[in-house]
Amino acid sequence: MLIVNETDHPDLLVIHLSGKLDFTNAEDVENSIKELINTGGKNLIINLREVSFISSSGIRVLLISVKLAESLGLKVVYTEIQEKARYLLEILGLQDQIKIAGSYDEAVKMITG
Repeated sequence: MLIVNETDHPDLLVIHLSGKLDFTNAEDVENSIKELINTGGKNLIINLREVSFISSSGIRVLLISVKLAESLGLKVVYTEIQEKARYLLEILGLQDQIKIAGSYDEAVKMITG
């Protein structure tokens, strides 16, 4: 499930994902995030606290979101990612491509400087 929240920062949009991020829903999540990036023109904080599992399809969504945002001069920071998923990203060597913050406040600082 994808929930979008506006923030008190005019250039930020917060997205909350929950459940599993796998082949059964990756395409829908990807399309939703792409639409938000393309039409919103805002930097994204994507909260993954409630995501219990991320498959390779889900990791692809994370990467595509970052690449699309960067191509438009925007930033994406993922926050509160579960330890197993964080470990998987490290094993795959993606920690330099995918920005991860421990908290919302840390994510805001990573985006706004």
